Amino acid sequence: MNIPPIKSMAAVIYLSICFHVTIAAESKKVGEGAYGTVQLYEDPTTHKIFAKKYYRQDLESEIIKKYFAGNTLAQTLNHPGIVKIKEIVRNDPDNQGGMTVCMQYLSGETLVNIIKEPNRNKLETKIMIRNILEIISYLEKNKILHRDLKAENFVSLSPGSTSLALIDWDFATHWMRPHCIYIGTPYYMAPEIIQQQYHYYKQDNLVFNLSKSDTWSAGILIYRLVYSDFPFTHTKSLQDLYTEISKPTPFDIPTTHTNGANISEPLSFLLQKLLDKNPETRWRARTALKESEWLKLPPPREQTEYDFLLRIEFSTKEKKEIWIDPSMSVSACMDEIMLHHKIRKSHFDLYAGDVKMEPNEPLSLYIQKDEGFASVKFHRSE
Repeated sequence: MNIPPIKSMAAVIYLSICFHVTIAAESKKVGEGAYGTVQLYEDPTTHKIFAKKYYRQDLESEIIKKYFAGNTLAQTLNHPGIVKIKEIVRNDPDNQGGMTVCMQYLSGETLVNIIKEPNRNKLETKIMIRNILEIISYLEKNKILHRDLKAENFVSLSPGSTSLALIDWDFATHWMRPHCIYIGTPYYMAPEIIQQQYHYYKQDNLVFNLSKSDTWSAGILIYRLVYSDFPFTHTKSLQDLYTEISKPTPFDIPTTHTNGANISEPLSFLLQKLLDKNPETRWRARTALKESEWLKLPPPREQTEYDFLLRIEFSTKEKKEIWIDPSMSVSACMDEIMLHHKIRKSHFDLYAGDVKMEPNEPLSLYIQKDEGFASVKFHRSE
């Protein structure tokens, strides 16, 4: 299929660069986007920190109407992986009459930065991918489309956390509502979104199934987490990109990473099902979570008579406890901590007293059983 010139391209790019800001808690930076600014706000009563998005006052009323609807929809959702919106003010006098959205402040980092990290731990990558699909599965259950899923819009809840939250709900809508043509970010657009635009120009009265377009976008995002790059990088222009995405030929999943590592068959199969160009046969997120062999996490370790209670002290002074077999390696113990407490393995070290444990050594080398308890200090990387 020949894709016609994209007449609304400037608008697409303009819409997709708004408000992708990560504000470091210690620096209190102010973010600025195409449609306004993001600032930190401290509630004078509770002293809790929130993020406030101030939209420009000169935006067209129809644009503000859509953004108000998208954020209002997000406000009704209740999931730990969806940023909590505290308040939406349509005509805020503190913003010279512009719209303001007050939301949960996320102190972590966007997936953009996480994707760039070399030698990322495979288990924590799998945990984050499951997290992404669990969020989308929740949206599917509520028949909601986010319509701008991408790395910039997933932020970890705190530094070093594997728990992610989805932000930027300006384009969100229900499945059954009329869909605005051609919304999203080019590299993440599903084939049916591009094809809908094509038939819009041809004035064909066709109804497209767009309910799985978020799943395609998630597939592109997961591809980036696995390969540390976008697919379709050989395309030289946006027009080439859309033509490549819209080709009826199946998506070609590379069998090796750019670093030479092999990609397992279960992982390759998952990507094929999420990046199926036919939305009728493409997996939904909930199907992926149920059917994918690769997404399965290690089962809970059965406690044995040799286990002892490992007391973990976080740098935040929080204390947790898990049962540990002293014959386990330090690395296996770190995996257990990561699975139980959603902490990225790259962000902590284990210490016995003042001695840093080496990953390949057995725990018993560092910890002596003492009435069934041991004390380990947790150090979060800054």
